[in-house]
Amino acid sequence: IISCMYDYYISYLESYKDKLVGIGLPIDISNEKTEPNIKKNKIKIFIGVQKERTSWKGTDRIISELSTLFQQTEFSQNFELTIAENLPYQEYIQRYNDTNIFIDQLYSYSSGMNGLNALAKGKIVFGGAEPVADNTFYDTPSPIKNISPLNIDRIKDMLLPYAEDKDTLIQQESKNATDFVKKYHNSDNIAQQYVNNYLELL
Repeated sequence: IISCMYDYYISYLESYKDKLVGIGLPIDISNEKTEPNIKKNKIKIFIGVQKERTSWKGTDRIISELSTLFQQTEFSQNFELTIAENLPYQEYIQRYNDTNIFIDQLYSYSSGMNGLNALAKGKIVFGGAEPVADNTFYDTPSPIKNISPLNIDRIKDMLLPYAEDKDTLIQQESKNATDFVKKYHNSDNIAQQYVNNYLELL
């Protein structure tokens, strides 16, 4: 049983531990053109919404928290929020290409394709990155900023350092994001892990 995310891995662990393997999701980076993640007048935050899945992914709670924050002058002066709802995929990608921070989902131990694709583009990603998930799939912590139902009220404290920074933090974390995907999710490497796993079973 090959699980591509910790959220699936943990579901099989109790009953199928002897048959279980974790191999990450593949990201094709061969043609990926990463634009510099540059802070302009304001830091741009992007969140995508699938209207019928907001409560499932927790984006309703994230948007509620951000809406409260944007009522504060300190926050609205430094950040700009884009909420993209039910867009075709290509338009969705175009909309977040020009953003600095990508917010994925709340109810997740690890990141799916959405968050990983954003990392590959050098975005700072907020989403699922529980330590137990990182320790199972990686030998270094994920660059994703972990948000969960238990700490959603801390999102302000997690965002403000980017407003106070003079671009070095954003640039460094952008590089960490792309380096992480190249190391752990490069589709060529993931494919080889599948081949190696199959050959071990012969």
